[in-house]
Amino acid sequence: MHSYPVTPKPRLAYGMEEFAESIGMSRTFVYGEKSAGRLRTFKLGKRTLVSDDEARRYLAEVQQVAP
Repeated sequence: MHSYPVTPKPRLAYGMEEFAESIGMSRTFVYGEKSAGRLRTFKLGKRTLVSDDEARRYLAEVQQVAP
């Protein structure tokens, strides 16, 4: 039997807790960024999500601001 490498599927969106964990910050911090208007989210059912595009935009923006 052959073993082939599995290519992970790209994520299209992250839950708030997943996003917080992926950037090494707390869930409270991420919700604060959302409340301040610095992080755009959307609702899907009951879940609040951050799109992959928004995650990349947000990280690029905070990197520009950091000294």
